[in-house]
Amino acid sequence: MLSFEEPVGFDAETGEESTLGEMLGANYDDPSRAAARNLDWSEFLAGRDWRYGAMALAAAAGSPLRVLKKQFRVSDSTLSKLRRRLAADIRESMGEAVLAEVCRPPRWKGDLAVENEKAACRAERRHGAVH
Repeated sequence: MLSFEEPVGFDAETGEESTLGEMLGANYDDPSRAAARNLDWSEFLAGRDWRYGAMALAAAAGSPLRVLKKQFRVSDSTLSKLRRRLAADIRESMGEAVLAEVCRPPRWKGDLAVENEKAACRAERRHGAVH
């Protein structure tokens, strides 16, 4: 059994030690998960309104959809209708809960955060007991 604080390697860019917790808590997807998501989106976007792809990319990048207004040459109300239609098509294709699921961080990250907090509390208690 290893502690999350156990050094397991070195960061090539910084030359500093990497801990198990840092490696497990990476904020990027593993390649298989990214590939599966890309397949899902490719399948979903095939044969649908061409603007959906640009809207999905903008949303994924955290950009407001209004930046697409000029590219699409549409009014605010038309853009709003497109957004609602996209959301409805996503729910119909991928299920009602899909939009909430993609916004929720993976459960393992929450578990890791709890473990890190427990370790910090134990360290604080040990530090307090010494002084």
